[in-house]
Amino acid sequence: MVSVAKIEKAMFPQVYDSFLKEDDPYSNEQDWRNLFNCLNGGADEQIGYALFDGSEIVGILGTRVSERTISGKIHKFCNLHSWFVKEKYRGKGLFLMRPVLKLRDHTVVDFTPTQKVEEILKRLGFQYLNSTLTILLPFLLKSTDASNFTITGDGQTIRDKLSRIDSKIFDDHRMFKCQYLLLSNENEYCYIVYSTVIRHWLPYCYIHYISNKKMFATRNKAIRSILAC
Repeated sequence: MVSVAKIEKAMFPQVYDSFLKEDDPYSNEQDWRNLFNCLNGGADEQIGYALFDGSEIVGILGTRVSERTISGKIHKFCNLHSWFVKEKYRGKGLFLMRPVLKLRDHTVVDFTPTQKVEEILKRLGFQYLNSTLTILLPFLLKSTDASNFTITGDGQTIRDKLSRIDSKIFDDHRMFKCQYLLLSNENEYCYIVYSTVIRHWLPYCYIHYISNKKMFATRNKAIRSILAC
């Protein structure tokens, strides 16, 4: 008889060996361990759910719970990731979604579903968000966009200049393979969180967060020239 329970940190070695080790050649054990760690270590935090057959883990669903301040209000989010179920137990895989669907005070999102998972989530009542990507080509020439501005990628220098909200975003992402860029002057700044990604042998920067979109738009040539280096 199968059952569902929260994934505890002590389960990680079994979870990694059974489901994660061979999944992504660009991620090592520590990368996965960071993803399955709690952000703050609170008792109410969840890192995912495991499907058990006796004492054997036969399926997992990762959950990344976080808070964001939007328009002055705190909103709770649960980001789904790493949904794996052994073939013999695929018919029981939806059991892993039951506790997630009970998170009435969270916005549940999945940014990278496979086509099969996408179809399942749609049947469960999930709605599509705008999935449009804007591609900005590298700007390789020296730009005057950054006149009278300072640009830095040093984490500690950036951290010291951020607002309370942006500081939390910085801290929440520090354990991941994220990089940071800060364009600033005496009056304002634009804080950027991005990852360097390689897919199909092509490197590119995937931007996760921009604190000042107006400033980014007007100074994007300078920013793109830095990211292209």
